[in-house]
Amino acid sequence: MPTWFIDIKMPLVQQRYEMADITDSTNGIFFTEDSLGFQIVLEGSMDPTVLPDLPVIPINLDISIAAPDPELDGIDLSLGVPPINIPISILIAPNPNLSDDLQLQLPDTADITIDTTVYLGFPGDPIFDEYGNLQMIDTTLILSNWTPFGFPTESVRHTSGKYYNQIVVAAFNQILALIGDSLNQVISLGLDTLDVSSMAPFLASIDTLIISSSDSNYYLTSFKNSMPTSLTDVFSYLVTGNSDPLTDTLANHSNMPTVAPGTTYEESTILSGKGITNYLNLSTNFALESAPELESEGDTIVTIPPGSLYVDFTIKFRIEDFDSLDVTTSYYSLTDQVDIDTMSFDVDMEDQGISKMELFQAILDSQDNVGFSQNKLSITNLESSLPFDMEFLMDFKNFYPREVRIDTVLRKGEPHNYIFLLGGDTLRASDPDTPLSQLELDLDIALPAQQATLPLDGSSLGNFTMDMKMEALKFSSLEAYMFMEMPSSPTQQELPGGLTGAIPYLANFEIIMKSQIRLPILMNMDFTATNSLGEVMTLPVVVDTIGFPSSGLPEDTSMTIIGLSREGTKITIYETLDDSLPSYEKLTGCDTCATIIDILGFNPVTLDIIPTVRVHGRGIIEGGKSIQGGFKVTMPLALILEPMTFPGGTPTVLEEMDHNTRNKIRSSLIHSEMVFDITNNFPFASKLAVLLSNLESFPIDTTLEALSTFTHELDSLGLSTADSVYIIRNCSELSPDGGNIYIFNVMTDFSECIDGMPYLIGYNESGLDTAISYVDTLFKFILPDPSQLYTDDSTNQDDFFVYSDSLPAGMIAEPGYANYASPMTTERIRLITDPGNHYVMPWFHLNGTNGEGIFLSIQDYLEVGSFITFRVSSTGMFAPANPELVITWPNGSEILYTDQSYTIKWQTYGDIGNINLDYSIDPDSTISAENDWHWGGDDGGIIAEDISNMGTFDWDISGLPVTDSLRIRITSVDKVVLNLETDKMQIARDMNGWYLKVRNPSTVTSTTTNPIFINPYSRKWNRE
Repeated sequence: MPTWFIDIKMPLVQQRYEMADITDSTNGIFFTEDSLGFQIVLEGSMDPTVLPDLPVIPINLDISIAAPDPELDGIDLSLGVPPINIPISILIAPNPNLSDDLQLQLPDTADITIDTTVYLGFPGDPIFDEYGNLQMIDTTLILSNWTPFGFPTESVRHTSGKYYNQIVVAAFNQILALIGDSLNQVISLGLDTLDVSSMAPFLASIDTLIISSSDSNYYLTSFKNSMPTSLTDVFSYLVTGNSDPLTDTLANHSNMPTVAPGTTYEESTILSGKGITNYLNLSTNFALESAPELESEGDTIVTIPPGSLYVDFTIKFRIEDFDSLDVTTSYYSLTDQVDIDTMSFDVDMEDQGISKMELFQAILDSQDNVGFSQNKLSITNLESSLPFDMEFLMDFKNFYPREVRIDTVLRKGEPHNYIFLLGGDTLRASDPDTPLSQLELDLDIALPAQQATLPLDGSSLGNFTMDMKMEALKFSSLEAYMFMEMPSSPTQQELPGGLTGAIPYLANFEIIMKSQIRLPILMNMDFTATNSLGEVMTLPVVVDTIGFPSSGLPEDTSMTIIGLSREGTKITIYETLDDSLPSYEKLTGCDTCATIIDILGFNPVTLDIIPTVRVHGRGIIEGGKSIQGGFKVTMPLALILEPMTFPGGTPTVLEEMDHNTRNKIRSSLIHSEMVFDITNNFPFASKLAVLLSNLESFPIDTTLEALSTFTHELDSLGLSTADSVYIIRNCSELSPDGGNIYIFNVMTDFSECIDGMPYLIGYNESGLDTAISYVDTLFKFILPDPSQLYTDDSTNQDDFFVYSDSLPAGMIAEPGYANYASPMTTERIRLITDPGNHYVMPWFHLNGTNGEGIFLSIQDYLEVGSFITFRVSSTGMFAPANPELVITWPNGSEILYTDQSYTIKWQTYGDIGNINLDYSIDPDSTISAENDWHWGGDDGGIIAEDISNMGTFDWDISGLPVTDSLRIRITSVDKVVLNLETDKMQIARDMNGWYLKVRNPSTVTSTTTNPIFINPYSRKWNRE
């Protein structure tokens, strides 16, 4: 029969890697604004920094004021008013025409002096009653009772009218005229000459003495006519005043101007409450009426009764005491007599972190938000008991726009009360540029020049009183010059890794600060980047300007954008969130400083932002107001690439081959070949490798640093990773003879080990190190260079990336194409055809762009079409596939305990009926499944015979000796395998990959009914 060949063609990698598919908003990858390219956008927020609540400032103003204290003394009436002397001298010469017996009878002397001294006040020493009270002196003026002249007669006499008129009336009226002239004069009391300032400092003059209310104070006039004819023109009055003529009439007795013979006229005026001013005038008048004379018919006869002819008259002016004084005051200030302590204003916020503060102004909180006694000034019991009008001015100069001011006139008996609710007012010094350290109070209390009445009862005149209370002030905002370290929290942001060596040349890192705080805020930020290898890079950023809102309205928030780019730090301020144009822009560059490009080019996996926020300067503090930051990282995929290696996406699974196919390939393979067609539409060249592994996770590279991070990938697959991982490439180091590494997760027998292929080993200090996986490089080839990139003639050396009018520079214009073919070795074929799934992963190595920028667009792609072709001969192609048995557990190095039962597991390929299980304890390392003689007698025995091929069997190992050389073999009962060399049938057989160990429980205590060797991966791979 002729031999011919068959090609079996299997797809290996058939994939188109398109950039258009990478947009993923959940992972922060978006289109650029022109939709041509891509950008990574990461956003996050920082915890807000909140200003502390403003403290309630205790004022503790609670004072009662009295001025003067003690009260003003009463007026001392020891005025020193001189006595009033009214001398009356009467000289009557004898009438030569009369006989001696008819002469007017006078007293012993012709000079008659009447003492009319009147004392006003306290003449001499004062007089006190038995209780010690000062008494007033009786000041009574009496001009009577005397008969100034008389005509003594012993019997009735008659005379003519003419003679009567000549002798009696003329003489009588002469005396009355003298008396009237003596009395009718202005008497000065001397009040205008008194030194009143020594009595009281506020007195300018004493104007009027007010007579007390008593019937003992009166003015009395009495006329008794015992003459033959009437008294005419009778009157008597008392007037006072401060200037001539005197116009203030105290008493006017003129109701009976004619007093007939034999009658009496008397009139009295009570002087209570009337006032005596600086001048007095006592005046009286009467005349004796002449008898009628009838010359033509004879003279009239006037009858004179026996006894003396006379007229009695009495004038009594009595002042027992004075009740008060009418005075004129001069301006007199009481302000200096009011003592109010300095109302210091000290806002201490050191507990809130403000170590230094000078207060300039404060806005008091709304009255709706404060307690009953807060933001309230009470002025109560504002009253004057003085008998004057008092001008009162009190002005707190620190409150705006409200006037906390009282400007009024206080009158005796009229109390005033004021409540000032200060909520919403602004408190500041009168000079707005001066720090506020105390409350400024203008106080002026004075007695203006005025007329007033002062009591003379010896009591004090009174005083001014006021109660003033202000407990505490509560503010909604403070304007101050201050220094404050504000609390702030660091923020950590995870960044996408895996792009070491890719520098995002146009990256921009924006910190967005939204502030309600009207304070000059300075901020230092340390950007600390940590890459996948644990290396750290720090970028310090100093922000010397952060915007603040123009008002304190709740909706008023400013926004400051701090942009970090390769140009440096750019600060842009918007006064409100709705503003479209900034109010401030500033760019600070530094040619020698690190930039955010350096940080992002460091390929960080985490970025820690550590802010230090402080306030230094003059601004406004409002409790509860906050400043909150966020950040936005925009990294367009406009890159400068350094040489780098990275995986090509998700591994492709090569599912387990059908047993017949695998058998045909292994038994009849002539040779194999892989063919690749590649279209590179990326703007850079690279190398491509296709890797093969028994795991779907591939280490990025084999450096110790990279392998240490690979344990995280194993964790993500649900593997309990070892303390560390390492690579072994020499099979001699993996030999079970050494007993240090468990290898049967990646091979069924040590003979399958391939020298030079990297095996990933997990280290475990508490047990055996374990082979986790292998990574075999199936092939490598070079991706073709792109044929052409777009350029921009306007691009300068400083800006590598400038958009042209059409397409961006650095974007691919024409792809590169390549075709590769590569043979495969037998070892690689056995790996691919091993039982179980396999995984292939393309790996890329970028050559870098030599400092030039490239632009990744939505049109970029890499298309890889790869096939593997197996050429087999017809001699083995049509032969049936021999069945196989493969023990999967225990497969070598496990420890078994004699007090336990264990489940033996195997895998059947092809059609096999019942099976036998045997064991051996022969230490011969050359033992083989082909040798039957080691599986019985003293060195071995039967585990089970002719049992159903179920894939598992429970084995009780009690009675087995302690050994390090236990091996298990599984064989088919029937002969099912065709030996191609002898053309005879034989049984199918397999044994575990290496020796097992048996231990007694007396030496080692077992804790499981199915113990295995101690390694972290056994449960995953051996006990499913």
